[in-house]
Amino acid sequence: MISRNPKLRIHYDDRVKAELDQRSALKDAKTEGYALGEARGEKRGEARGLIQLIEALEQILKLPKSDLDELSLMDLPKLRKLATKLQRQAMK
Repeated sequence: MISRNPKLRIHYDDRVKAELDQRSALKDAKTEGYALGEARGEKRGEARGLIQLIEALEQILKLPKSDLDELSLMDLPKLRKLATKLQRQAMK
C-alpha cells in the first residue's frame, strides 16, 4: 500500500535513505579506524626496530647501554637521528 500513498512512500524512502547513510557512515568510520590503527602499528614497529638497532650499535661500539624506558619515550625523528649517529660512528 505504500506505493499508492505518496506521503507514506516519501516517508519510507526517507527512512531507507537515512539507514543507508548511517551504514555508509559506519563503514567509512570503520575503514578510517583500520587505517589509523595500521599507521600506529607501523610507527610502533619502526620504533621497536630502531631501538633494537641502537642497542646493537651500542654493543658493537662498546658504549654504555641506553635506558630502554628513555628510548621508548623518544619520538621517531629522535630515534632515527640517534641510530644514524651511531651508524656513522660504527663506520669509522
